[in-house]
Amino acid sequence: MEADQADTIPVRRDTAVLAGNFGVGKTSLFHRLTGTAPGTNRGSAVLRLQNGTRIQLMDTCDMERFENKSLTVSYYRDAACVLLVADASDARSVQSLQNWRDSAGFYAPRAQMILVFNKGDSPDADGILLSSIESYQQRLGCCYSVVTSTKTGQGIDLLRDRIGAACRQFRRNTLQLPDQHRSFQLQREPSRQSSTAATDDAPQKSRCGC
Repeated sequence: MEADQADTIPVRRDTAVLAGNFGVGKTSLFHRLTGTAPGTNRGSAVLRLQNGTRIQLMDTCDMERFENKSLTVSYYRDAACVLLVADASDARSVQSLQNWRDSAGFYAPRAQMILVFNKGDSPDADGILLSSIESYQQRLGCCYSVVTSTKTGQGIDLLRDRIGAACRQFRRNTLQLPDQHRSFQLQREPSRQSSTAATDDAPQKSRCGC
C-alpha cells in the first residue's frame, strides 16, 4: 500500500532534449535510451538511470523539418540537458551543430550540452569525424562527447550516464545562482543560417563546470 501511494506522488523530473538535423538518428537514440519500441514515439518518455533517477527525454518526432517556432520555444523550455546529435559520417550534419548550439543556448541558456556523434548504419562512420570529436566538443562548449551506434548499442549506457551527470550539474548550478540573476534578458534570436555554413573556430565556454 505504501509503495502504491509513493508511485502516485508527483516527482519533479529534469528534462533532456535531442537536437540535430533531420535523419541523424535522434529518434533511434530516443528509443535506445528509453527502451521504448520504434513506432510508439509520442515525443516524450522517461529515461531511467541505474540509481533510480528518472529524466524526461524529449524527441522532436521530425518536427524540426517544419521550423515551427512555437514548438522550438516549448521544446527547450526548462531543459536541463541538450543532446547535440550529428551523423558521424555526414559532414553537413556536423557543420550544422553550431546552429543547433546557438538555438539551444538562446532558449535554454543554463542547460548542459552533450555532443553525440551517432554512427548509425554507415560503414564510413569510423572516419576522420570521429577522431575530431573532442575538438568539436571544445568548440561547442559541451560538457561531454559520446560516440554512439543505434545499430549495435555502442555508447548508449555511457550516454545515459552522461545525461544523468549533466542534469545533476544543472541542478547544482541552478542552486548556486543568486535569485536576482535567475532571470535573463533575451538579446537577439540566433539566425537560421544554412546548415552548410562554416562553424566558428573559437570554442564556446562551457557552463557545466566539468
